[in-house]
Amino acid sequence: MRAHRSRPCPIPRGDSRLFAIALLRAAQHRGLNTDTLKAAVLTACLVHGQQQRSADGRPYVMHPLQVALLVCRWHAPEDDVLAAVLHDTAEDADVGPAEMLGALADLFGLGVAQRVSALTKNRLISCSEARSGDHVARLLEAAEDLGPGVLAIRLADRLHNCITSAHFDAARLQRLQAHTLQHVVPLARRLQLPAVADFLSSPPSTWHSVPVLHFVPEMLRVQPAWFGDPVPMGRRPDEANAVALQC
Repeated sequence: MRAHRSRPCPIPRGDSRLFAIALLRAAQHRGLNTDTLKAAVLTACLVHGQQQRSADGRPYVMHPLQVALLVCRWHAPEDDVLAAVLHDTAEDADVGPAEMLGALADLFGLGVAQRVSALTKNRLISCSEARSGDHVARLLEAAEDLGPGVLAIRLADRLHNCITSAHFDAARLQRLQAHTLQHVVPLARRLQLPAVADFLSSPPSTWHSVPVLHFVPEMLRVQPAWFGDPVPMGRRPDEANAVALQC
């Protein structure tokens, strides 16, 4: 009898695989479709491949897995959890953003692809400040049509980026802090999440006090689950509505 050769799992061994398992278990506990979620995790792993994060040198896929686990534990709807897993795939796919978004629509539905599209920066805008303004404007527009979960993904994304920035040089850390205050904190305040806004407004020393591998439980202390009840969207703040075109 021929020996069975299992296909190699695209999820790297170690912490990445543990986070994938934790995400699937959290989704199962909430009654989400774990088969679809597993397909999203595998898609993210295939797209990100052997990429490593410049922040800490860890496998890149750990980032979307942690973001998705936090969004799931916040009790976000299923499409938001899927989009959290896939939120960087359009930017990182070899085929290009448009082709990847089309593939995501075919695989996971238009709603997931629309969320990922809103979370994808427009690299054709060369001015970084204008690009950030465009990104915020598209996120706010998407939130009106798709719900506040798309903003929750952005907050979870930035929270993870902040706590893993300990190895940044002073100039890069200063840029991250300034961008967070200008473009991300207003999103947290718009969702009436003052604890998240305060954490993101804190000095980097506060961010770096959070153990990287305990990101999700530490962030749940900052902001427990909040989906399930109506989330007031509030007025669009001037800071988020302004698109700076001066470069």
